[in-house]
Amino acid sequence: MHPVTGRAHASHGRGDCCDDTVRKRRLPGEPGADKSVATPPVDYVGVQKAPAIGPDTQAFFIGDVHAGVEKLNKMLHKKGIVNPNGPLPKFKMSPKGELVWDPKTPLTEFLGGATLTFLGDLCDKDEQSIATLSYVQELMRLAPQFGSEVSSVMGNHEHGILTSAFAKEHQQFYAELTACQIELDSILHGDHPLGRLLRGLPMAHSFGDGEVVVAHAGNTGGRTLEELGAEFDLIKGPQGYLAQVVNNPDSILEARGAYWGEGATDPRDAHAKLRALLSNLGATFLIQGHQPGHIRFPDGSERKRGEVMGYGIADDNGQMRYLVFTDSGLNTGGVGTIVRAVRKKDGRLSLQYTTAHTGKDDWKEVRLHIEKPADVEQAFAAYARAQAKVVAAHSD
Repeated sequence: MHPVTGRAHASHGRGDCCDDTVRKRRLPGEPGADKSVATPPVDYVGVQKAPAIGPDTQAFFIGDVHAGVEKLNKMLHKKGIVNPNGPLPKFKMSPKGELVWDPKTPLTEFLGGATLTFLGDLCDKDEQSIATLSYVQELMRLAPQFGSEVSSVMGNHEHGILTSAFAKEHQQFYAELTACQIELDSILHGDHPLGRLLRGLPMAHSFGDGEVVVAHAGNTGGRTLEELGAEFDLIKGPQGYLAQVVNNPDSILEARGAYWGEGATDPRDAHAKLRALLSNLGATFLIQGHQPGHIRFPDGSERKRGEVMGYGIADDNGQMRYLVFTDSGLNTGGVGTIVRAVRKKDGRLSLQYTTAHTGKDDWKEVRLHIEKPADVEQAFAAYARAQAKVVAAHSD
């Protein structure tokens, strides 16, 4: 039961907001429809497009903040992104849930000529979801004054609030709304500024002609950008945010683990699926958040928990395509990180990262692992030997 409303929580398999119980809800507009399900704005855009990252632009990416606004604010200031020439901006929250800047140390400046993209999951898992969302809105408002832009894609937690706000994983957010006397309906229908923010978050963000694509859980399902855009247009239909394209456990919001290998225990099959996913999308870098944990790749290599790294596969033309993991668990026991994309003199993009515990100018190259076909075959040989032992054991 919800501690404030007394209403029973929705059931959620896999700890997400997309189980069969949610999908069987009546759709918005139907008789008896659940009014706690939001509908998207009429001008909703599923794939937000931005100019290419130029030689004079710094493009920053931050994974799942999860209500860690204090840590986020300190990290952005330490790295010279907010108030680069001034003190750490300080704020407090009013009883009505409004962010109020300290008049002695307000937020007044944003790094010029930069873009900052959040990878979703701004809220939940802590007690400052409203403060975090309000802080990000302030960055979005301030950045254009300095020739910069701040944006965010939708995460599974934002989607969950819009479709299942009474679920267990959102109860802290709902309690915050109640304490601030903010009506849930004003969030779901966009009457409140935070509601307009949540309802307008795109599912993916593309830079240039898709050279860099950002998506919360990364699983584009082997579709092109154009195909993704067309499918996300279904969100503007009668199903709204309950549309199957985003409301399933393997969606671009929810997919977990080695999602390219689901149902493909043979490393060669997993390789083929991941290669198709990256090749069809056509991005040099597909950047995702959502997963701070360990990942095992088709060639047997691994990503350690909290590591910022990319896994690269060559397409048919020899062009390298990378899947990049950025979630280091900023507010869930990990070390906060910022990823930066910069244009080299030869025209290539370089990915760098920094952590909340290092100095302002301490940026390191993101580890980009390149898959080798021989390693995939070696991983398959190990898999085949293991399978043979299982067969032999059953035949004795």
